[in-house]
Amino acid sequence: MNERSRGEEHLRVIRSLMERATIYRAISAPTALLGGLLALATSGTIWMIDRGQAASGGRGAAQAPGARKAGAQREARAEDQTEVKARSW
Repeated sequence: MNERSRGEEHLRVIRSLMERATIYRAISAPTALLGGLLALATSGTIWMIDRGQAASGGRGAAQAPGARKAGAQREARAEDQTEVKARSW
């Protein structure tokens, strides 16, 4: 009889531990989902901001490769045109 009551006690402990684990999972699942959705929203917002800066020619990390070189070339041509106009006067 002693072994039987010990076995029943072990089963009660196991059941209570399993119930606690289920409650813990039930709490952490919505939290993980909310964290994932916030991460997606934040990354989407940052992507849209960076995309807008690149499209408008803004300065920053979102600039297209070679954009600075192209900008410098435009400025050099504008200076050359200014010199030509100054000579013609």
